[in-house]
Amino acid sequence: MIFLLHTSPESVRHAASSLYHQNLYEKIGNLRYVWPELAIVGTYRKQKVILIVAYENQRDTDAIGVLVFYVNKAAAEFYVKPEHRRKGIATKMLRALRTAGGQGDRVITGEIGWEGSEQFFAKNFVYVPDTGFGPADMKAAAERMCVSYVEGDYTSVTFGRLFKDVRRYRKRQFLEAYRRAKREGKI
Repeated sequence: MIFLLHTSPESVRHAASSLYHQNLYEKIGNLRYVWPELAIVGTYRKQKVILIVAYENQRDTDAIGVLVFYVNKAAAEFYVKPEHRRKGIATKMLRALRTAGGQGDRVITGEIGWEGSEQFFAKNFVYVPDTGFGPADMKAAAERMCVSYVEGDYTSVTFGRLFKDVRRYRKRQFLEAYRRAKREGKI
């Protein structure tokens, strides 16, 4: 297995133009809209991108997996061809991003959307913003903030503040686990 790391816009553009027609995306995923712009300008919506491409061996021209990392957002999108999944390819690309890509100290964000993504992100300490929570989470946030919460009142300013607090609280929990894993050498 060989991984190629593309960090400059020119290198990303050159690699993406050769990968553009290989359909390296899920049918419902965002990557299908990213490839055309990467192939033309080497950036996405004026954001710097790091592209990691996995090949079976040095002679291959067909990629078996890609990782697109948006540097400004610290967000990553992955795709591995179905016949090559569950072989550690995405994990190795993520490790390459953290080491050779110079992103080792950053929390990388991902978006759930493919089968097994939740387990993959949890195992590899990729942060996934969670917006699925209920009244118990809102009540806990109200207690932390010392404000009153009326269940079902989705229009108040307080609801917006509580919503943000729940997201911040969950991100803090993730960061604590991330830092602990980093200290223990798991990342």
